[in-house]
Amino acid sequence: MAVDWSPLVAFLRASREPLLMTHVRPDADGLGSQLALADALRSMGKKPRVVIASPLPPRYEFLDPDRTVVEQFVPPGDEFKTCDAVLVMDTGTWNQLDEFGPYLRSLTVPKAVLDHHRTQDDLGGLAVVDTTAEATGRLTYDLIVALGAPVSAAGAHNLFMALALDTGWFRHPNATAETFALAEKLVRLGANPTPLYERLFEAAPLHRPRYTGGCFTQASPASARCRPYS
Repeated sequence: MAVDWSPLVAFLRASREPLLMTHVRPDADGLGSQLALADALRSMGKKPRVVIASPLPPRYEFLDPDRTVVEQFVPPGDEFKTCDAVLVMDTGTWNQLDEFGPYLRSLTVPKAVLDHHRTQDDLGGLAVVDTTAEATGRLTYDLIVALGAPVSAAGAHNLFMALALDTGWFRHPNATAETFALAEKLVRLGANPTPLYERLFEAAPLHRPRYTGGCFTQASPASARCRPYS
């Protein structure tokens, strides 16, 4: 699907301190898209705020270990009053914004959505939705290009994460030739898939070996039930 980026480009160019939000219990696509776009906007002299409406999942703490970039929204949200626009990424529904939803309704600043999901509510602003995209990360890449901003190595790394996780590390049917072409571009720009995979899938929390061991020693193979790490 061809996307007309001009309205969203104008929206972001007019903003000095945009607030970038994603859904509660944020995933790799939402977080990767937020972080990559924020990086590009900083290169344009803007001061984006990367905000989430629930705690950062332990799986993704490596993205911002010192919590200097990702901020958690807690009502009443007075610390975000200086933001002059809101872009909601990777969701377009009120029920996925949790306590940020009422706050968003109260704001009079320009609002927009960038998403690839079919389910959408009217969040009261511009909506750029492409359901043919395999990930919001792809749309974010295209938006950054449309803005004329550079994709840094860190931005490419975060967009690769978004693309890889929303395609099941390129296993799902939504991984197409275009998906692999974009993955190649991101690697050339600085994405590093190997340590990313290790962080996401092989860096188990300390309690996991003990828990898994308990499954083998305290239950028979037929009755063992281990909750997958997520």
